[in-house]
Amino acid sequence: MRDWIPVGMLAIILCLLLGTTANAKASSEDFSVLPKVYQTSSNPNEQQQLLYDFIWRSFIALNWPNVPLSIEVTPAGPLIVSGSRGTPDPSMRLSVMSGSGILPQTVWETYKEPFEVFPPPDLWDQWGEWNSVRPPPPDKKPASGESRTLLGYPMGLTGYATDTMQPYFFPFFTGPLRDQNGGLVRYEVAVNRAFFRYVRHFQYYNAKTQRESVRNFIEGKRDETAFQRPPFGNPAETGPGGYLHDLPDFQQTGFVDVKAAWRVLDPDSLQQVERYLHRDLVVGYEKDGTAKTQLMGLVALHILRWTPNGYDPKRGIDGGFVASTFEHIDNVRASVDRHGNAVKPTFNNGLAPTSEQREYGFAGDIPKLSDRPVSIYRARSQAISTELRTLNRYYQTSFPVSTSVLRYYQLIGTQNHHQGPVSFETAADREKNGPQGPITGVITNTNNLVNSVLESYTQKNFACILCHSKARPFGVVPSEKQMVGVPDKAFQDDHFKILTFLLQSAHEPKKKQENGD
Repeated sequence: MRDWIPVGMLAIILCLLLGTTANAKASSEDFSVLPKVYQTSSNPNEQQQLLYDFIWRSFIALNWPNVPLSIEVTPAGPLIVSGSRGTPDPSMRLSVMSGSGILPQTVWETYKEPFEVFPPPDLWDQWGEWNSVRPPPPDKKPASGESRTLLGYPMGLTGYATDTMQPYFFPFFTGPLRDQNGGLVRYEVAVNRAFFRYVRHFQYYNAKTQRESVRNFIEGKRDETAFQRPPFGNPAETGPGGYLHDLPDFQQTGFVDVKAAWRVLDPDSLQQVERYLHRDLVVGYEKDGTAKTQLMGLVALHILRWTPNGYDPKRGIDGGFVASTFEHIDNVRASVDRHGNAVKPTFNNGLAPTSEQREYGFAGDIPKLSDRPVSIYRARSQAISTELRTLNRYYQTSFPVSTSVLRYYQLIGTQNHHQGPVSFETAADREKNGPQGPITGVITNTNNLVNSVLESYTQKNFACILCHSKARPFGVVPSEKQMVGVPDKAFQDDHFKILTFLLQSAHEPKKKQENGD
């Protein structure tokens, strides 16, 4: 890929015009492996296109078929006897991720869910292996004798999507979302092996350990007892002595955080099923403990990536980040299927949006769980740029995406460090450079980036960084400025600005009982 990307959008346009040549070239490339870094350019506009391309390549690799996981139920419990989580199968084509049958699990679907990374204290010594079978969430009570690993898959891990509330500032939520048929959207989160290794290596599943490490860093220590940021995949982590050093090369990446949204599908509707990455997911449990499953289709995917780009130990820079979000093309716009039949929007009634809906993405009050569907649109401020639409079209119509169900998905945008000179003179400058910079301490490429399905009710003047700039480990006491939303330092200058709330999922250790009880 190195020989055509540096020329940026010109090459992309040429690829669109010369589709046959581009597809022949692309067919020889390996799209199954997650790229570790994004390529760089001295041209700001070209650099932003390279970031978009990096995330599209990440989306493909994360949705590549994982190697099959064979699981056996033994007296000691279920075990993975062949295959490995988070491992792409290069022998498979992406085209297998199409059709109406049972699809292979993707790489990201075999990542660890947060409850596997941050188990309760009584399980701290039992959940230390990456390639362990995914158990039911700790707060669920499956029926005795239920196969906890084979439900929904002939081979592989059980998928859980039990959350129904859209996330907002941690630990708050905005509300649920129903599609126009009344189906409730479900949410899940997954993280890669590098982050799992990070949490296990530094024992940050223990909230007390996090606080102690933060205190040690503030006191000037710089060894492993001092707080370490999540992995960037830089040489300090992957080189000799680094805690990622012994992982397979393709897993020595920076932190990857994936957040997915799923809609209910009608199993009798071929038009629905064949247009979605679809799964039978556990969405809850009956009173008797029996798992309740539904056929669900992927409608949105956030991808947050940390990379070693910009790594400079002398300046204390660990690397960079790219936040991004994808949506299914049917979410808020009408379309047509491959047979020429009309496809209605999933989350609005198909009528032209009112002025309020164009401005905010929806109208009225945020719904409650018992409410009927509301109409969701993409707010005017969240419009996809022309350049990005061109890139989306390129990938949707090129190998290997064009032969896969992934052709029904599109990149809405990325949020990353601003790539060019910062100016606030015009309205366009202020949008691109972002007045959120002074609020978050990070001046990024955009002031607006949300997903119409993951953040339906916060679409106006809202972006990933506005929320995630507040993320800290346990033990950090925000300054008075930070309490009102004005961080003191930028991302690369604030060791405790980690952009992920996941460390707040850590548990307190059990209190020692008195008298030996």
